[in-house]
Amino acid sequence: MKKQSIKIALRMMLCTVISFVFIYLFVFFGGWKLIESGNPIFIEIAVSIIVGILLDIIVELSKHFEAKFDNMTAQIQELEKRVEKLSEK
Repeated sequence: MKKQSIKIALRMMLCTVISFVFIYLFVFFGGWKLIESGNPIFIEIAVSIIVGILLDIIVELSKHFEAKFDNMTAQIQELEKRVEKLSEK
């Protein structure tokens, strides 16, 4: 249970860092003009695009790292089986 809570906390921190970096880059490269216009529809569109892209990035990274973790777990189990066979001989 403790490992699961640590995993969730790390994902939350990753989301926060990615969001901060992406929003900073958005504002730095001219996004402030869109938000400065004061039109609430433009602001809603900008926020929805940012949130959508961030969620997509986070989901894809999560899938990638989970696949790597599962692959490594399978390799470790295979190596453990080989060691058991060798120790029996």
